[in-house]
Amino acid sequence: MRSTLAFAFWLLLPAVALAQPSPEEACRADMDGCVAEANGLLSRDESLDRVIALYRVACNRGQWEGCRRLGALYAIGRGVPRELPRAATLFELACNGQNQAACLHLGLMQLHGTGVREDVPGGLRLVQGACEAGVRGACGHLATCYDEGTGVTADPDRAEQLRQRECVNDPASCGGAASEAEERDPAEALAEYRTACERNRDANACLRLGVLVRDGRGIAADAAAAAVWFARACAGGEMAGCNHVGVAYEDGTGVRQDLPRAVQLYERACDAGFQLGCSNFGRMLETGRGVAQDVERARGLYQSACEAGALLGCNNLGLMYEEGVGVAANVGRAAELYRQACDGGARLGCYHLGLLTEDGRGVARNLPTAVDLFRRACDGDVAYACTALGTMYFGGRGVTQDYAAASRLWAAACDRRDEYACVRLGILYEEGQGVTQDVAGASRLYAHACEAEEWTGCTRLGLLHQSGQGVDQDDARALDLFRRGCEHDDLRGCIGLGYMHERGRGVRQDYTAARALYTRACDGGELRGCNNLGFLYLRGLGVTSEPGRAVELFRRACEGRNALGCSNLGSLYLAGSGVPADAARAAQLFERACGAGAPRGCFNLALLYQQGNGVASSETRAQELFQQSCREGYEPACARCTAR
Repeated sequence: MRSTLAFAFWLLLPAVALAQPSPEEACRADMDGCVAEANGLLSRDESLDRVIALYRVACNRGQWEGCRRLGALYAIGRGVPRELPRAATLFELACNGQNQAACLHLGLMQLHGTGVREDVPGGLRLVQGACEAGVRGACGHLATCYDEGTGVTADPDRAEQLRQRECVNDPASCGGAASEAEERDPAEALAEYRTACERNRDANACLRLGVLVRDGRGIAADAAAAAVWFARACAGGEMAGCNHVGVAYEDGTGVRQDLPRAVQLYERACDAGFQLGCSNFGRMLETGRGVAQDVERARGLYQSACEAGALLGCNNLGLMYEEGVGVAANVGRAAELYRQACDGGARLGCYHLGLLTEDGRGVARNLPTAVDLFRRACDGDVAYACTALGTMYFGGRGVTQDYAAASRLWAAACDRRDEYACVRLGILYEEGQGVTQDVAGASRLYAHACEAEEWTGCTRLGLLHQSGQGVDQDDARALDLFRRGCEHDDLRGCIGLGYMHERGRGVRQDYTAARALYTRACDGGELRGCNNLGFLYLRGLGVTSEPGRAVELFRRACEGRNALGCSNLGSLYLAGSGVPADAARAAQLFERACGAGAPRGCFNLALLYQQGNGVASSETRAQELFQQSCREGYEPACARCTAR
């Protein structure tokens, strides 16, 4: 049945002064400013040609709001011919750039088949995502789908929940002139909300005022002021305000962090029937933050929230089933709850369902489906999902390998405060994969992650200071960074710290300390630690020389795909140290090491080809391997390349 959803596009039109530079110059100087200039001109119905040019330049330079606004002009035929397919293309471009308002536009077009091929499931997903992201009007459109059974089973109760959610997200949209002012001009809306809040004690107006101030719409963002308005909304009986100010106290945003106060506010909202407050209250009870831990009560709150349509509660309940917290572990039940959350628009549920689908836990393993779930969650601003999706692109798992796509996704996640994504992005810049190599840029990403207590960032930055790549060579700084990583269980940091002790760099040489650190890393599954520990046993550094023990450690590293371990094990087979001499076996191990990125393995294999030792003699193959080893930075191989 074709939906009768209202089909409309809106533009936010804050007034600004006219600017004289060309559109290219205006956007080059200030990308957001050039869009703001266009908005102001449009609100006064002036210079439509310049408006269109400004939006087009902004869009071409990746300012997705410019793409959305240009698409809206094509959709309604204002200043340009009405071209719905072109509008859809612009909305899709902006939507792919995480502009959720554009996703709503595109979703409505797909639901209707207006300007695009009708795609009710795809359109519904976009509208759901926009609703979850708080885009004005999205939950109302989704409610109509549930009323009419468009893409979903008709469910009047669910439709009513969505309408209530729309009123919570935007109370003024349920009636009154202030909502139109917010769309047209956030500054005007601010004035109207302030008047209604202060003079009329309108709790809904206080809530909306807090949202605008928090998000920096019509005024500079001010978390402290937003917390004040949310508190006034809460005092006036608007439970969404209690929940918002609870979040502020939990995170210490705009107010001094006060977990017990956050708990009180969440509980107050929950007691009044605001289910998102129940979910947040349950989370505090589950973890014992600001309140005595009570896992059973938390489970009950999640269950109630989930049943009432607060889908974050479904997600949180799923986590309890997945981890066996307060309930018997049941990954299948967790998957059902994540799916319920995801299908209802709670994108965090999509992320957790994607993790299960990637691993085949509780559901059939299906990498392309996992990719789709991560993408849906990433599009809904779940930073961890963007990181996971980037990892799939990096490894070519469920999708064609694409380092550039991985870099874009990790950059988006890094911007959203997933510091692990910052580290992954830094590695791409360090190695020049999918991006132009920029080791100094990588160092800045590592430093940012390290300061945010993503300890792998400390270790990666330590490696750069150890070698002097992209930063000053500084053994003392490297030592401190490795120590920070190791103390927080980043085992690669322990390996780096062990190496500094082994070589006496930045610290007194201490083989015993090095052995302890390598052992910790090896026992924890970091196979480079096994390799380095094997070297100590081979040479008798801080331990009695035991070639047999070295063989065990190198083999363990090699079997775990550590290239240097394979190369070292091959050397022992070649020399007959700790194992019977076996040149053919040595050649196999050098081949494996070379293919896994160890240039010394390539060099050793080249020598065997020159000598015909363990392999058929081949100077041609030897030279190929010397050249490969040289390209990968092993200097002794370079000399062999020139001596032909």
